[in-house]
This record gives sequence, structure tokens and C-alpha cells, in this order.
Amino acid sequence: MNKKIGQATSRVITDAAKNALNAGKGLRAIGASLSVAVGNSYTILGVDYRENLFPPRDMSDEEFRALPEEEKKKVGRLIGWFEFQTNNGGLSFSAVLGTSEMYNAEFWTPAEGKTDEQAGISKIESFDIAKVFRPSARTPEAFIANDCDGLIGKTIRAVGVKEYQRGDFDAKARAFVIE
Repeated sequence: MNKKIGQATSRVITDAAKNALNAGKGLRAIGASLSVAVGNSYTILGVDYRENLFPPRDMSDEEFRALPEEEKKKVGRLIGWFEFQTNNGGLSFSAVLGTSEMYNAEFWTPAEGKTDEQAGISKIESFDIAKVFRPSARTPEAFIANDCDGLIGKTIRAVGVKEYQRGDFDAKARAFVIE
């Protein structure tokens, strides 16, 4: 079964991403672009899908890296994610799609008595929540079907990053504007 792919996206999507969509892997936005910092710009060139082995939940990264490759394959968790191919390397869909809570000013306002830095917030001086890119979809499958909201060929710039707790997990929200 072939999933719907927007017309512009269909010209720049890899076979790996098409196969992942058709295998039903586009229902959750996962993956992390850990190096996204305020001020970074990314020209969106295409869509890809990557997979990588991660340590089991009860093992540290260092312990996992020390294992022989065969052992990593046995115990590791294979995690895959959709990402944009950009002029600055891969940029995961989860970074661009953000979190639904981040589109209100309160999300980007530190608790009373805290500075932005103490609250894990970094943003440009002229940060304007009204200008932050809002995706039309929350899943890679729907985002790709919506032609990635016309981002292919455009440049987006990170204007805000917030570190916070999402349940029991450390998370980062990244706010982008289209340049």
C-alpha cells in the first residue's frame, strides 16, 4: 500500500523514507536533532528516514558503545525517525513539528523568580510566538501527505529552544521561523 506523498515532497523523498511510510512507521514523530541551537538555519532539501541502535533502557551509552557489534545487535533497541536533509545535516521531523504546548507565550515564559537560563529557555531577543512555524500535522505521515507544509526548498531558523520534562523524560522544544 503506497502512502500519500505531497507533489513537491515526492521529488525529494528517499526510498528509505517511502519504505518506512509504507511499513506504517510514520505514525509517531520521534528522533532528536540534539545540535539545534538558537540562530541555526537549515535549508530543507529533502526527506529521509534513519534507523540506529540505542542501548537498552538499563544500560548506559558508554557501556553500550563498549560492546562488540554483534552484541549491540542482540541487545540494542532499533529506533527510526523521519528527518529533513538540509544544508546543515539531518534535522528530525520531531524537532520541526515541536510540541503542541509550545504555541502559547506561557510555555516560553519562565516561572516567577526564574531567568530564562534557569528555566532551560534560550530564544532570540525579538522572539515572537505569532511568527513561530506551526505544522499542519502532528505525525510524519500526515506532514508528508501535506507536502511538508511547503518547507522543501525554504530555509528555517531556530528562534527558541526550551529544555523541559515531558512525563519522566527530558525533552527539548525547538521553535522555528521560515526565513
